[in-house]
Amino acid sequence: MARPMGCHINILMGEWIPDDKCENFFGPLTGDDEWHEYPVDTTWPEIMVDLGLFPSRGQARKNGFLNVPPDAGWSMRENFGRYNYRICVLRVVEQV
Repeated sequence: MARPMGCHINILMGEWIPDDKCENFFGPLTGDDEWHEYPVDTTWPEIMVDLGLFPSRGQARKNGFLNVPPDAGWSMRENFGRYNYRICVLRVVEQV
């Protein structure tokens, strides 16, 4: 999958949240933003392989993506990869 340079990849893990609340976490949404949903226990290497950013989970681990899920709550990885992707993750582990 070819992505433009500076692409924003948004990931929602766990409990579903309404679309109008997504902008509270991910900022103003544009048509260029990519959206992906994963189960709450998905690990970083699994996400990276699914997104096509690494050919294998082992390669993702060698590049610093530990075999653990993203932190609970909101997190972001900026300037990742040679195309300067921004990956934002909202991992909801319990309903409030």
